[in-house]
Amino acid sequence: MRTPSTRGVIAASLLSLSALTTTASAAVCPIVDATGAFWPLAQRSATMTPAAQTASFHADVASKFPDLYTGGVLGSGNVQHLDELSVHALAAARKNGLRGRTMAQDLTRRLPAFLAHFQKTFPDFRCNFPIYLMASLGSLDGAGRMVAGRPALVIGVDTMAAYETPGELPVVIAHELFHRYNFQAAGFSDDPGDKQAIWRTLWAEGLATYMSGRLNPQASPADVLISPDLAKRGPTMIKRLAQALRDNDAPNPSLYAEYFEGGSKRAESEGIPQRSGYYVGYRVAQLLAKRYSLYRLAHLKGTALHREVNRALAELAKHG
Repeated sequence: MRTPSTRGVIAASLLSLSALTTTASAAVCPIVDATGAFWPLAQRSATMTPAAQTASFHADVASKFPDLYTGGVLGSGNVQHLDELSVHALAAARKNGLRGRTMAQDLTRRLPAFLAHFQKTFPDFRCNFPIYLMASLGSLDGAGRMVAGRPALVIGVDTMAAYETPGELPVVIAHELFHRYNFQAAGFSDDPGDKQAIWRTLWAEGLATYMSGRLNPQASPADVLISPDLAKRGPTMIKRLAQALRDNDAPNPSLYAEYFEGGSKRAESEGIPQRSGYYVGYRVAQLLAKRYSLYRLAHLKGTALHREVNRALAELAKHG
């Protein structure tokens, strides 16, 4: 989902969280830090053989949280290469000075305040799912997953420590929290991936992107879109991008890969920025926000919303 870019000091990304105050009445999701054994292993594994590193990873980390190290959480392709990925992740953690450990500690301490802020904006948000902080071995930064048969929010702190800029971290958290809320409020989710109609993915990702910016007004467009390239080129290409996503009322795996995933060879060959669908959906949400409050946007659904999305796409394709 992410591509590397110039990175800053991750701890600074939590400054916006520290200004928030926790309210005693706010329900708080349980926060589970599953990274505790990963960081000491990263430190001592520098002199270990790859075989010894993978054996220690399974014994010290994966075996303690077996429900996290599955194909359903990391992706079937990634879990098949768990040994190789673990060696790379341990080396990356050493290279960046174990920034992920500091991030995990800070998130554990400050997430309750961020959740309280989110619940103040959306009072009907039910914080009824666990939040796992894990070493995802580069597989994800933040995503909704089924863990042990329960919906959960999984944050890959090792990935975020390596890839996110300071301004992106609170944006990513807000984006993923909003996905959980939008599902509660209107049944929209990013979880089905390429198995749902394109317009539903467009709305789910676009609205979460828009809301993450509204919840973090200090964030730059590049932070909100998690891509300086998309923030720069998206506005100049919006007519073309919106036209490509019009009238897509069914699942379309190839179009999904081209517009909603990073690293699509077809997108690269056609000069389309990675994850352009997020930007188009963001612009759709901006148009609808002229007539709806944040609360109403989160609750829109059904055929009425479908028509609204199609009208917005037509407007963007024609006028930009």
